[in-house]
Amino acid sequence: WPGTKLVFLVSEGFFAVIFGIELILRIIVERLDFFKSGFNVIDAVVVPLMVVDVALGDMPLDLSFARVARIVRIVRAFRVVRTLSHFQHLRILWNTIAGSLVSFIYSMAIMFIFMFMLALFLTQSLQDFLLDQSADLDQRMELNRLFGDGIKSLWTVFELTFSGCWPTYARPIIEGVSWLYAPVFAFYVAAVVFAMSRVVAALFLKETLQQASADAEMMVKDRGLEAQRMERNLLALFHSADGDGS
Repeated sequence: WPGTKLVFLVSEGFFAVIFGIELILRIIVERLDFFKSGFNVIDAVVVPLMVVDVALGDMPLDLSFARVARIVRIVRAFRVVRTLSHFQHLRILWNTIAGSLVSFIYSMAIMFIFMFMLALFLTQSLQDFLLDQSADLDQRMELNRLFGDGIKSLWTVFELTFSGCWPTYARPIIEGVSWLYAPVFAFYVAAVVFAMSRVVAALFLKETLQQASADAEMMVKDRGLEAQRMERNLLALFHSADGDGS
């Protein structure tokens, strides 16, 4: 459609003006209270950048300023986060992700230790097979591609841990190298892939339920405050209407 670019430019400018006016009015009304909310701080950063980006448009820019303009366009996408506060389920999901960040880091650190141990064991123990000239060349090349050094082995272990296709990586070693690798993979799959992964999933479920409960309590509290505010406004209205104090 020939007029598509013009439509997008006009729409972009229109929404930039609307968001800019909204930001200014909210800062005027709320003053310093405006910056007490993290979402408002996001607005205070993103909206001015959005206005600047729209104002610049397709102006010819030098290379360094063009890089800054690209970053501005990327940052504008963070305004989508602002809409999360208006949807309960999205807000719960966002708060769960934010609240689970520390637990996620610790969980991944523990799992990384186990992955590193298995990767190191496989790298060292498979070296003799990889250097064995009498072994099948294609199988040696495949195992070298997967476990030839520490980095390759760690990435392969990461894949078999989180992709769910661990038999694809374990069976060639057990059948082509030695059956003694079977207990090693059995222990790792049972302890890490099965048990530990489900403990981490249960932890995130616990965080989700806690955030949902906290969100429900916050909504009840907000409604109570709104009712108190309405009561005060009604009392003030009645007192102003009752001029003679009767």
